[in-house]
Amino acid sequence: MLKIKEIRKNKGITQDEIVAGTGIPKRSFINYEKGETDIPLLKLQDIASFLGVSISDIIGETDSKSISDNSIEIKNKGDKNNFFAKENSKEQYGISELLEIIKKKDEQIAEKDEQIKTLLGLLKTK
Repeated sequence: MLKIKEIRKNKGITQDEIVAGTGIPKRSFINYEKGETDIPLLKLQDIASFLGVSISDIIGETDSKSISDNSIEIKNKGDKNNFFAKENSKEQYGISELLEIIKKKDEQIAEKDEQIKTLLGLLKTK
Protein backbone atom coordinates (compact mmCIF):
# COMPACT_ATOMS: atom_id res chain seq x y z
CA MET A 1 0.00 0.00 0.00
CA LEU A 2 1.24 3.47 -0.79
CA LYS A 3 1.94 5.78 2.13
CA ILE A 4 0.07 8.86 0.88
CA LYS A 5 -2.49 8.94 3.68
CA GLU A 6 0.10 8.26 6.38
CA ILE A 7 2.41 11.03 5.15
CA ARG A 8 -0.49 13.43 4.60
CA LYS A 9 -1.84 12.91 8.12
CA ASN A 10 1.63 13.15 9.71
CA LYS A 11 2.07 16.52 8.03
CA GLY A 12 -1.42 17.69 9.08
CA ILE A 13 -2.56 18.17 5.49
CA THR A 14 -6.14 17.54 4.41
CA GLN A 15 -7.31 15.84 1.24
CA ASP A 16 -8.90 19.13 0.18
CA GLU A 17 -5.56 20.94 0.50
CA ILE A 18 -3.82 18.37 -1.70
CA VAL A 19 -6.64 18.43 -4.25
CA ALA A 20 -6.53 22.24 -4.39
CA GLY A 21 -2.73 22.31 -4.56
CA THR A 22 -2.31 19.64 -7.23
CA GLY A 23 -5.43 20.02 -9.36
CA ILE A 24 -6.18 16.31 -8.98
CA PRO A 25 -9.94 15.66 -8.82
CA LYS A 26 -10.98 14.77 -5.27
CA ARG A 27 -12.56 11.42 -6.18
CA SER A 28 -9.37 10.43 -8.04
CA PHE A 29 -7.20 11.44 -5.09
CA ILE A 30 -9.37 9.47 -2.65
CA ASN A 31 -9.07 6.42 -4.92
CA TYR A 32 -5.28 6.87 -5.14
CA GLU A 33 -5.01 7.20 -1.38
CA LYS A 34 -7.11 4.08 -0.80
CA GLY A 35 -5.12 2.14 -3.40
CA GLU A 36 -8.26 1.54 -5.47
CA THR A 37 -6.83 3.17 -8.60
CA ASP A 38 -3.37 3.12 -10.15
CA ILE A 39 -1.67 6.51 -9.91
CA PRO A 40 -0.23 8.00 -13.10
CA LEU A 41 3.44 8.71 -12.47
CA LEU A 42 3.05 12.45 -13.10
CA LYS A 43 0.20 12.65 -10.58
CA LEU A 44 2.33 10.75 -8.07
CA GLN A 45 5.09 13.33 -8.60
CA ASP A 46 2.57 16.15 -8.06
CA ILE A 47 1.45 14.57 -4.78
CA ALA A 48 5.04 13.95 -3.65
CA SER A 49 6.03 17.55 -4.45
CA PHE A 50 3.01 18.92 -2.60
CA LEU A 51 3.80 16.77 0.45
CA GLY A 52 7.48 17.71 0.28
CA VAL A 53 8.65 14.11 -0.03
CA SER A 54 10.09 11.91 -2.76
CA ILE A 55 8.16 9.34 -4.74
CA SER A 56 10.34 6.74 -3.02
CA ASP A 57 8.98 7.91 0.35
CA ILE A 58 5.41 7.42 -0.87
CA ILE A 59 6.13 4.03 -2.38
CA GLY A 60 7.91 2.87 0.77
CA GLU A 61 8.77 -0.75 1.44
CA THR A 62 5.50 -2.54 0.83
CA ASP A 63 4.65 -5.91 -0.63
CA SER A 64 2.24 -4.77 -3.29
CA LYS A 65 2.06 -1.58 -5.28
CA SER A 66 0.88 -0.48 -8.66
CA ILE A 67 1.78 2.69 -10.49
CA SER A 68 1.38 3.41 -14.16
CA ASP A 69 2.11 6.26 -16.54
CA ASN A 70 0.66 4.51 -19.60
CA SER A 71 4.14 3.35 -20.57
CA ILE A 72 5.60 1.77 -17.43
CA GLU A 73 3.62 -0.43 -15.09
CA ILE A 74 4.97 -1.47 -11.73
CA LYS A 75 3.80 -4.61 -9.99
CA ASN A 76 5.95 -5.59 -7.02
CA LYS A 77 4.96 -8.69 -5.11
CA GLY A 78 8.25 -8.94 -3.20
CA ASP A 79 9.78 -11.32 -5.76
CA LYS A 80 13.39 -10.37 -6.54
CA ASN A 81 12.91 -11.80 -10.03
CA ASN A 82 10.09 -9.39 -10.83
CA PHE A 83 10.83 -6.98 -13.62
CA PHE A 84 9.03 -4.05 -15.12
CA ALA A 85 8.56 -3.81 -18.84
CA LYS A 86 7.55 -0.88 -20.97
CA GLU A 87 4.39 -1.75 -22.82
CA ASN A 88 5.05 -2.83 -26.43
CA SER A 89 8.78 -3.00 -25.68
CA LYS A 90 11.38 -5.55 -24.69
CA GLU A 91 13.11 -3.05 -22.38
CA GLN A 92 12.95 -4.18 -18.75
CA TYR A 93 13.75 -2.57 -15.40
CA GLY A 94 14.34 -3.96 -11.91
CA ILE A 95 13.04 -2.21 -8.79
CA SER A 96 16.42 -0.69 -7.96
CA GLU A 97 16.71 0.69 -11.50
CA LEU A 98 13.23 2.22 -11.31
CA LEU A 99 13.92 3.75 -7.90
CA GLU A 100 17.15 5.22 -9.29
CA ILE A 101 15.22 6.69 -12.24
CA ILE A 102 12.66 8.16 -9.82
CA LYS A 103 15.43 9.58 -7.62
CA LYS A 104 17.06 11.27 -10.62
CA LYS A 105 13.71 12.69 -11.72
CA ASP A 106 13.10 14.00 -8.17
CA GLU A 107 16.51 15.71 -8.28
CA GLN A 108 15.79 17.21 -11.72
CA ILE A 109 12.46 18.54 -10.51
CA ALA A 110 14.04 20.02 -7.38
CA GLU A 111 16.66 21.70 -9.57
CA LYS A 112 13.95 23.12 -11.86
CA ASP A 113 12.01 24.34 -8.80
CA GLU A 114 15.12 26.23 -7.63
CA GLN A 115 15.58 27.75 -11.08
CA ILE A 116 11.96 28.90 -11.11
CA LYS A 117 12.32 30.42 -7.63
CA THR A 118 15.44 32.26 -8.76
CA LEU A 119 13.68 33.59 -11.86
CA LEU A 120 10.66 34.67 -9.82
CA GLY A 121 13.01 36.47 -7.43
CA LEU A 122 14.62 38.28 -10.33
CA LEU A 123 11.24 39.28 -11.73
CA LYS A 124 10.15 40.66 -8.36
CA THR A 125 13.26 42.86 -8.15
CA LYS A 126 12.52 44.51 -11.53
